Amino acid sequence: MVRSLHAGLFAAILMLCTGSIVSAASVGFIVLNHTDPYTLLDQHQANQDPTGPFAAFTFEIYGDSNKPFMKFTNRSQSASITEFIVTIGDTAFNFDFALKQNTGTSAGMTWKRVTPDADDMGGVRSDQVQYHNFKGFIRGRSFTFQTDIDPDNANKVEDLRKVLFNNGSAPNSVVTANFSNGVSLSYTLPDAPMYERYTFDVTITLPPAFFAGLALLIAIPLLRRPSFPARR
Repeated sequence: MVRSLHAGLFAAILMLCTGSIVSAASVGFIVLNHTDPYTLLDQHQANQDPTGPFAAFTFEIYGDSNKPFMKFTNRSQSASITEFIVTIGDTAFNFDFALKQNTGTSAGMTWKRVTPDADDMGGVRSDQVQYHNFKGFIRGRSFTFQTDIDPDNANKVEDLRKVLFNNGSAPNSVVTANFSNGVSLSYTLPDAPMYERYTFDVTITLPPAFFAGLALLIAIPLLRRPSFPARR
C-alpha cells in the first residue's frame, strides 16, 4: 500500500512538473566535427546539478559514412540503460547488419541484439537497430556497434548523412534509450552539415519544482491529520 502510494505520488509530481517524461528531454549540447568531444563531455558532466540527471545518454556517429560506428554512453546518475533503438530515417533504406565492436564497448555488460542480424551480405535487414536486455549498462559505460546503410533489397555504397538526416521530405532518424527507472528518452537527429563525426548529448533532469511538489504532497496529509480531544 505504501509502495503503491509513493509510486503514484512520484508519477503525479513528475507529470505535474515536466508535462511528460519525453517532452521534458533536452539536448545539453551538440558537438559537430569536434576533434575531441570527450573534453567537452567531461566539462558538461562536472557542471551538472548535484542531484544528477534523471536520465541521460550520449549518442555518437563516426567513421565511414556508409558503414559507420554508432556509440551509446550512459550518463545517468543511477539508472541503467536496458535498451536502445536507432531508426533509419528514410525508409527507402535500411540497416543491413549490426555488429558489436570491442573498441568503444565497456566490459562488464551483457545484452541481446534484436535486429538486424550480423550478416553484411544481406540476411535480415531492418529499418531500425535494436539491442535490449542490457545488464550492467550503468553510468559511464558505453556500447559501440558498426552498421551498414543500404537501399532496400540492394547492396550499394550510401551516405548516412543523406539517409539518417538531410533526406528531404523523409523523416529523420530517431535515437531512443530506455532506462531501468522507466524513462524512455528519445531524440530526433537534426539536419546537419556534412561532417565526419557527430555527438549528441540528451538529458532529462528533475527540476527543482519536483522536490517542492514532493514536499507539498507529503505535507498535505500531515496537515489534514485528524485531531483528538486531550484526555482528562
